[in-house]
Amino acid sequence: MKAKSESYPPAETAAPSGEPRDQVYHYTSSIRIFHLKKDGPILLTSGSMLPMPEDEEIPGFLCQAARQLLNISQQTLHERAGVSKKTINDFENLFVAPQLETNRKIRQELERQGARFLIGSERTGVVILNEPLPAPRSKTRD
Repeated sequence: MKAKSESYPPAETAAPSGEPRDQVYHYTSSIRIFHLKKDGPILLTSGSMLPMPEDEEIPGFLCQAARQLLNISQQTLHERAGVSKKTINDFENLFVAPQLETNRKIRQELERQGARFLIGSERTGVVILNEPLPAPRSKTRD
């Protein structure tokens, strides 16, 4: 029996050209962009979105998007950010705009979890830089 290392995508998977893949992906990223224009989304180009300034407040819908992409509950965010669950719920549903300090606590906790907030012309968004993909597993062959 010989151990075989696995990666993603598996090494035996062919690239679109039909050649064996020689690249292994190590990280994944998730992104959600909100466009303000009613006549359709604006294409993303290099430099079209920049990091949101640290002192800028995030809107509730962006908080919710980040939380969902991070796969954390309102309860977890409440516990980690030290903000009431009701405030988080009302903020995400656009019922309230929390105080600046509360918004800062929420944003900082989401950023600690891996969220990166972006801003551009007529759009805003969040990118999640996920943990590394699992290390290659050994697979035995008979």
